[in-house]
Amino acid sequence: YILEGIQFTFPGARVTREDIVSTFAGLRPVINTGKAHPSDESRAHAVLEENGLLTITGGKYTIFRRMAADVLTHASRMIGGKEKVASKKRFFASLPASSGEQSKLPPDTNLYLAGRYGNDLPALLSAAEEGETERVGDLPNIWAELRWAARCGGIVHLDDILLRRVRLGLTLPAGGEEFLPHIRGVIQAELGWDDAHWNAEEKRYKRIWKECYSPSPTW
Repeated sequence: YILEGIQFTFPGARVTREDIVSTFAGLRPVINTGKAHPSDESRAHAVLEENGLLTITGGKYTIFRRMAADVLTHASRMIGGKEKVASKKRFFASLPASSGEQSKLPPDTNLYLAGRYGNDLPALLSAAEEGETERVGDLPNIWAELRWAARCGGIVHLDDILLRRVRLGLTLPAGGEEFLPHIRGVIQAELGWDDAHWNAEEKRYKRIWKECYSPSPTW
């Protein structure tokens, strides 16, 4: 139905099933109130406190500010605060001014990276080695994002980087298989993996991508 909508709205683009690069599916958390069908449940959210642990469930992306404010209000009360956190309050600092390595980037690349990494961007660029501020294929991503994710992203497996941190596995054909040798050169030493470990991770990643993210997943 997504293809049908695209083809109807943008007929000149001639998008077909062969243009699909990857697929993924997610779950929407809803609060069980006993409805016969999950799709009939409310999309409202709830904040629960259990022995000092705050859990938020339900909700949806379009009200993420209100959800975040509710969690912060509960947390504030737990530590003695009384102020209700306003969902329209600004919580984030301004984007860093372009200077140093940032000033050498194309404007659109700089804007993308600043929006994604904020105040961490200067450190990310300082960690970049030669050629790593170049874009990955036709994507807005640069190679230095992989090094930064390997260094600071709490990586356990290769799919942590390629499907969740930088997500090249969702935006490059075949999960970025043709780029894996280059990716290896950027992140293997950062992760401290020997060749045997890398080979095992690469095999694992390819299996996960084929089974769960391929345009023809083996569900």
